[in-house]
Amino acid sequence: MKKSIQRRISISAGLCFIVSIALLISINTHYLNNIKDLVIDRTKAQSVTQAEIQLAAIAKAQAGTINTLLTESSSIAQAMATTMLGIIDDPDAIISRERVNQYIKSVLKRHPNVVGAYIAWQPNAVDQRDAEFQEQGKHSYSNGQFAPYWSRGADGTLALRPLNLAKVEQDRAAGTQFGSGYWYLCPETTKQLCVLEPYSWELQGKSMIGTSITLPLLHQGKLIGISGVDITQGKRVKFIQSTCQLLKPSSCKHCPSPLLAVYS
Repeated sequence: MKKSIQRRISISAGLCFIVSIALLISINTHYLNNIKDLVIDRTKAQSVTQAEIQLAAIAKAQAGTINTLLTESSSIAQAMATTMLGIIDDPDAIISRERVNQYIKSVLKRHPNVVGAYIAWQPNAVDQRDAEFQEQGKHSYSNGQFAPYWSRGADGTLALRPLNLAKVEQDRAAGTQFGSGYWYLCPETTKQLCVLEPYSWELQGKSMIGTSITLPLLHQGKLIGISGVDITQGKRVKFIQSTCQLLKPSSCKHCPSPLLAVYS
């Protein structure tokens, strides 16, 4: 009987010991897991922070490059406007649509960073010959308005088509301030140089991301048209995205918007 009681006591003590060990192991495992999660979270946070710091530095460097490009492109658009007004003011010059058209093409050839160059006259504002060029389909819009658009494709091909002024006409009639025709209406209404926010458009059958720089053609205080250039920074956008992936793929959702980084 005594041995039986001692045996029961030993078994109970053993079970308590086992339970205690199991409880300690469970608590320890939970504690270790918490520490592991904390370390992982902190490591991730540090990685994201480091990635953001590096990307901010890259973006800052890129911003300087973009600013230079915008300045140069604005100068090109201004030079086009000055040349156009010079032709109009020259008493010996013959105002030829084809001559101006070829001039715009030469501008695009000389400036590889520009993907589009154009000059548009207001309806019957310069040579009063819009009726002769209706549905011409080359350098004049369907209503005869002179509006050549020279573009550079991804393979370097230069192509000519009239500017699409349909949205401009619609926005002007509706009084829309920031519609699809804003690239034209901005210099028309403000009489100042305009730099549009980055947007996407189709260029020779391919989607592009870039911006337009346009300014008014003012002759003796009267608006007679606009001049402008298009630029794209697709390569730099891809560079920012690729850098983010290389730094830490899992943290790329924290990367700043490429367009904001590049253009700000």
